Amino acid sequence: MLVAVGKMNMTKLIGGFLAMARDRNETHEGNRKNKGEFLHKDGWGAAWLEDGKFKVVKSTKPCYKDSKMKKLRKLHTSFIVLHARKVSCGPCSLENTHPLHAFVGKKEYVFCHNGTLNDFVREDSAVSDSRIFFQKIANQIGKNGKEEAALKKMWGSLKDFTGANVLLCSPQTIVVGTRYKINPKYYTMKLGKGKEFVVVSSEVLPKVKAKWRKMKNKEILTIDPASLAIKRS
Repeated sequence: MLVAVGKMNMTKLIGGFLAMARDRNETHEGNRKNKGEFLHKDGWGAAWLEDGKFKVVKSTKPCYKDSKMKKLRKLHTSFIVLHARKVSCGPCSLENTHPLHAFVGKKEYVFCHNGTLNDFVREDSAVSDSRIFFQKIANQIGKNGKEEAALKKMWGSLKDFTGANVLLCSPQTIVVGTRYKINPKYYTMKLGKGKEFVVVSSEVLPKVKAKWRKMKNKEILTIDPASLAIKRS
């Protein structure tokens, strides 16, 4: 998954996203013995800013087999979120496909998650752990209006999980959180800063020329899409 803001090369960004989904990019705990088989094939989604609002497109097809991806390469936007799903909880359905999309009051959000939250797994449920997680975060935002505080509170409530990485985006604010218990190579998010853009991705995108660094476990970044200013906590 990734979020990118600013002036970016969409073709290179989409190319990197597809390479991640096809397991053709970084080596990590999930693919070190069988690289090319750790596929994120269970649907994909994109959200981008258009006239101050999010346009959301989803599919249950693998992104690398979906003709809709060709149109995204030609997209003109300064703010995009991309996610390719690998099912661990909840069926492959449009409802469970990220980015999840909701309003909290009058404020619009899109949300992506990577990891499995066993605290929220319900056997034979059509609702994924990620949807429950997002709803709980949204409820917290509704109480105090603070995205970062809501994420920290929900992280603090988790007991049984593999990863709780989050992209929580409104048109005005991007909150990125890295949180994991296992597989640090796989779950560590990466921050890339270019001359006129910022990208945070599950993996370094080799063709996106930026100064990259790894996020720390439990680190939260708050990014201003307008100024590209980054606050760390």
